[in-house]
Amino acid sequence: MKKIVAVMLAILISLLYLFRFSAINSDYPKHRQISFKMTERASYAGSDSLSTLREIGDVDIQVKELEILEYDDLRKIAPSYSDPLLETKQASAVRAILVHVAIRNNLDEQTIVPVYDYRLQSSSWHNGIQQDLFFEINNRDSLLLELSSKEQADLVLVYLMYDFQFYSNSDWVSMQTTQYDLVLMVYPDKYFIRLERLQ
Repeated sequence: MKKIVAVMLAILISLLYLFRFSAINSDYPKHRQISFKMTERASYAGSDSLSTLREIGDVDIQVKELEILEYDDLRKIAPSYSDPLLETKQASAVRAILVHVAIRNNLDEQTIVPVYDYRLQSSSWHNGIQQDLFFEINNRDSLLLELSSKEQADLVLVYLMYDFQFYSNSDWVSMQTTQYDLVLMVYPDKYFIRLERLQ
């Protein structure tokens, strides 16, 4: 009799667990991933870091070009920049990924776009915008982009990669051919642009 009660109790607990599991999954649906091609105009929805709720079409972004530069080439376009990790020998090599973009406000009113929300990632690496280089290359003093109604701004988003961020030297060497994504928004859905090297 005790075995029957124990089995019935186990079945009841299992059914309650499955019911609760199903309820949670329906309350919190699977996170969608929405990707765009590099030259497409990408639009996204969700709440940005300024707590502005974006709807599809409010703001769009188009990637125009992708460059990967060695440190010496980076210094040619940003002569005042000196990398602190290289100077203190915490890194032995650095590369910059420059993503040339056009960001457009499609609203009938002014808006502020926090460009620091845009992150670059590969399968095993991600990073945010390097602020000092962004300021120097774009001749700006803020990562908050103010756009009037229907205004478009052309910017260069700058991301740094260091050799110590990679597991092996072969990963560092092959990073030139790695697939990168420009992530625009991650919640409630992930919106990203799949980047390709344009030769």
